[in-house]
Amino acid sequence: MKWPHEANDVANYGFVFSVANTNFHLKGGDVQGGIGMAGNRISNLGALEHQNDAVHLCFVNEDFLKRDGSNWMRDNLDQGGFRIRGMANPRDKQDAVNLQTLKKSEMGVLRQAADAVGTAVNDAILNHRIAV
Repeated sequence: MKWPHEANDVANYGFVFSVANTNFHLKGGDVQGGIGMAGNRISNLGALEHQNDAVHLCFVNEDFLKRDGSNWMRDNLDQGGFRIRGMANPRDKQDAVNLQTLKKSEMGVLRQAADAVGTAVNDAILNHRIAV
């Protein structure tokens, strides 16, 4: 059988093996350029061994915290000294608070305490419990 020359020519094993071995080394190697998958998927990936290994969707869905809140943290989050920024004002009792909200809350508590002390002192003066 001759080697194919046209796109729809039949190819023999020798041709297919030589093309595969030339373009995709059976013992590994680097691919130069992109690989067009024509809508097909790569499946059955092995376990991760190196930082640059490809990962399957289950790994991403189970082992990473999604930004949409659809999965839960399972451990503490070490921020490495970095801050959380752009936090919205809390809506629920268990929400974290930003510094602006905390300071407003502190001022509110201090005002309430001052009002309570002022009311108590005024009551004491009016009821002649404290001499002016």
